[in-house]
Amino acid sequence: MTLNVIDNFYLRYFNAHPSERTAVVQEMLRSNVKWCVAHPINDLTGTKDTETNFLQPLLNALPDIERRSQITMQGEHEGRVWINSTGYFVGTFSQPLFGIPSTGKTLYLRYSEMVCVENGQISESYLIPDFIDVMNQVGINPSDRVLGTQAWCPHPQHKMA
Repeated sequence: MTLNVIDNFYLRYFNAHPSERTAVVQEMLRSNVKWCVAHPINDLTGTKDTETNFLQPLLNALPDIERRSQITMQGEHEGRVWINSTGYFVGTFSQPLFGIPSTGKTLYLRYSEMVCVENGQISESYLIPDFIDVMNQVGINPSDRVLGTQAWCPHPQHKMA
Protein backbone atom coordinates (compact mmCIF):
# COMPACT_ATOMS: atom_id res chain seq x y z
CA MET A 1 0.00 0.00 0.00
CA THR A 2 1.38 3.44 -0.94
CA LEU A 3 0.61 4.87 2.49
CA ASN A 4 3.31 2.67 4.03
CA VAL A 5 6.12 3.36 1.55
CA ILE A 6 7.81 5.99 3.74
CA ASP A 7 7.44 4.02 6.98
CA ASN A 8 8.70 0.87 5.23
CA PHE A 9 11.66 2.70 3.74
CA TYR A 10 12.91 4.11 7.04
CA LEU A 11 12.21 0.86 8.91
CA ARG A 12 14.08 -1.22 6.35
CA TYR A 13 16.98 1.24 6.05
CA PHE A 14 17.49 1.74 9.78
CA ASN A 15 17.29 -2.00 10.51
CA ALA A 16 19.36 -3.23 7.55
CA HIS A 17 22.87 -4.56 7.98
CA PRO A 18 25.31 -1.80 6.92
CA SER A 19 26.23 -3.80 3.80
CA GLU A 20 22.55 -3.90 2.75
CA ARG A 21 21.54 -0.26 3.29
CA THR A 22 22.55 0.98 -0.16
CA ALA A 23 20.45 -1.77 -1.74
CA VAL A 24 17.42 -0.61 0.29
CA VAL A 25 17.99 2.97 -0.94
CA GLN A 26 18.34 1.85 -4.55
CA GLU A 27 15.20 -0.28 -4.34
CA MET A 28 12.91 2.22 -2.61
CA LEU A 29 14.13 5.58 -3.95
CA ARG A 30 14.20 6.65 -7.59
CA SER A 31 17.76 6.99 -8.83
CA ASN A 32 17.25 10.74 -9.39
CA VAL A 33 15.35 11.30 -6.12
CA LYS A 34 15.08 14.92 -4.99
CA TRP A 35 15.60 15.02 -1.20
CA CYS A 36 15.27 18.50 0.30
CA VAL A 37 16.05 18.89 4.00
CA ALA A 38 16.23 22.01 6.16
CA HIS A 39 19.61 23.69 6.64
CA PRO A 40 22.40 22.60 7.10
CA ILE A 41 21.62 19.70 4.74
CA ASN A 42 19.69 21.55 2.01
CA ASP A 43 18.91 20.05 -1.42
CA LEU A 44 20.21 16.59 -2.28
CA THR A 45 19.88 14.85 -5.65
CA GLY A 46 20.13 11.13 -6.29
CA THR A 47 20.36 8.10 -4.05
CA LYS A 48 24.08 8.39 -3.28
CA ASP A 49 23.83 12.07 -2.27
CA THR A 50 20.76 11.33 -0.11
CA GLU A 51 22.36 8.38 1.64
CA THR A 52 25.78 9.99 2.14
CA ASN A 53 24.62 13.42 3.29
CA PHE A 54 21.42 12.68 5.20
CA LEU A 55 20.65 9.04 5.98
CA GLN A 56 24.13 7.91 7.09
CA PRO A 57 24.82 10.94 9.33
CA LEU A 58 21.38 10.52 10.94
CA LEU A 59 21.98 6.82 11.59
CA ASN A 60 25.54 7.44 12.83
CA ALA A 61 24.28 9.99 15.35
CA LEU A 62 21.34 7.84 16.49
CA PRO A 63 22.43 4.20 15.96
CA ASP A 64 19.26 2.76 17.53
CA ILE A 65 16.98 5.18 15.68
CA GLU A 66 13.25 4.67 15.25
CA ARG A 67 10.96 6.80 13.11
CA ARG A 68 7.66 7.33 14.86
CA SER A 69 5.13 8.91 12.54
CA GLN A 70 2.20 10.27 14.49
CA ILE A 71 0.03 11.86 11.84
CA THR A 72 0.05 10.69 8.22
CA MET A 73 -2.15 11.90 5.37
CA GLN A 74 -2.17 10.87 1.74
CA GLY A 75 -3.62 12.56 -1.32
CA GLU A 76 -3.23 13.07 -5.01
CA HIS A 77 -2.09 16.32 -6.61
CA GLU A 78 -1.72 16.77 -10.37
CA GLY A 79 -1.79 13.01 -10.85
CA ARG A 80 0.92 12.24 -8.29
CA VAL A 81 0.56 10.61 -4.87
CA TRP A 82 1.81 12.70 -1.94
CA ILE A 83 2.16 11.52 1.64
CA ASN A 84 2.47 14.06 4.44
CA SER A 85 3.67 13.01 7.85
CA THR A 86 4.79 14.43 11.16
CA GLY A 87 6.33 12.70 14.14
CA TYR A 88 9.71 12.01 15.74
CA PHE A 89 12.98 10.31 14.97
CA VAL A 90 13.94 8.82 18.36
CA GLY A 91 17.22 7.28 19.45
CA THR A 92 20.28 7.48 21.66
CA PHE A 93 22.23 10.59 20.68
CA SER A 94 25.67 8.88 20.46
CA GLN A 95 27.54 11.00 17.88
CA PRO A 96 27.28 14.66 16.81
CA LEU A 97 24.52 15.41 14.32
CA PHE A 98 25.27 18.09 11.71
CA GLY A 99 27.47 19.99 14.16
CA ILE A 100 25.20 19.55 17.20
CA PRO A 101 27.11 17.83 20.03
CA SER A 102 25.82 14.48 21.27
CA THR A 103 24.65 13.81 24.83
CA GLY A 104 24.47 10.02 25.08
CA LYS A 105 20.81 10.49 26.05
CA THR A 106 17.57 9.83 24.20
CA LEU A 107 16.90 12.42 21.51
CA TYR A 108 13.49 13.27 20.10
CA LEU A 109 13.98 14.85 16.67
CA ARG A 110 10.61 16.24 15.62
CA TYR A 111 9.99 16.32 11.86
CA SER A 112 7.42 17.18 9.22
CA GLU A 113 7.67 15.89 5.67
CA MET A 114 5.96 15.73 2.29
CA VAL A 115 6.92 12.81 0.08
CA CYS A 116 5.96 12.03 -3.50
CA VAL A 117 5.65 8.35 -4.41
CA GLU A 118 5.67 7.25 -8.04
CA ASN A 119 5.49 3.61 -9.14
CA GLY A 120 6.15 2.44 -5.58
CA GLN A 121 9.34 4.50 -5.17
CA ILE A 122 10.02 7.77 -3.39
CA SER A 123 10.73 10.40 -6.06
CA GLU A 124 10.74 13.58 -3.91
CA SER A 125 11.02 14.32 -0.21
CA TYR A 126 10.72 17.66 1.57
CA LEU A 127 11.75 17.20 5.19
CA ILE A 128 11.87 19.74 8.00
CA PRO A 129 13.68 18.32 11.04
CA ASP A 130 13.43 20.55 14.11
CA PHE A 131 17.15 21.13 14.67
CA ILE A 132 16.38 24.15 16.89
CA ASP A 133 14.61 21.80 19.33
CA VAL A 134 17.58 19.39 19.16
CA MET A 135 19.87 22.24 20.16
CA ASN A 136 17.55 23.08 23.04
CA GLN A 137 17.56 19.41 24.13
CA VAL A 138 21.37 19.42 24.36
CA GLY A 139 21.44 22.74 26.23
CA ILE A 140 22.36 25.07 23.38
CA ASN A 141 19.87 27.91 23.10
CA PRO A 142 20.19 29.30 19.57
CA SER A 143 17.78 32.18 20.16
CA ASP A 144 17.87 35.00 22.66
CA ARG A 145 14.55 34.33 24.26
CA VAL A 146 11.81 31.76 23.83
CA LEU A 147 8.38 33.38 23.75
CA GLY A 148 6.31 30.21 24.04
CA THR A 149 6.37 26.97 25.95
CA GLN A 150 8.79 24.27 24.83
CA ALA A 151 7.31 20.80 25.24
CA TRP A 152 6.98 17.36 23.70
CA CYS A 153 3.85 17.26 21.56
CA PRO A 154 1.85 14.04 21.96
CA HIS A 155 -0.01 12.65 18.96
CA PRO A 156 -3.80 12.43 18.76
CA GLN A 157 -5.30 9.43 20.52
CA HIS A 158 -7.17 6.86 18.44
CA LYS A 159 -10.44 5.62 19.86
CA MET A 160 -11.58 2.23 18.69
CA ALA A 161 -15.32 1.70 18.27
